[in-house]
Amino acid sequence: MASRIEGINKQLGTHTLISEVTFAGLKGRLQTRRIDERVALRGRRTRMVLYELLMP
Repeated sequence: MASRIEGINKQLGTHTLISEVTFAGLKGRLQTRRIDERVALRGRRTRMVLYELLMP
């Protein structure tokens, strides 16, 4: 799944995307921004909410 999320970076013009599960595990320790659209990943039936890690 990480490889598929990484591939979405090109489409969205982002650098580092993480899943909602990873976002929850961060517990606010890193600055992120939610991607407004739900993203369809190959091999998954449901769309995912992704977050971009923001670099300082």
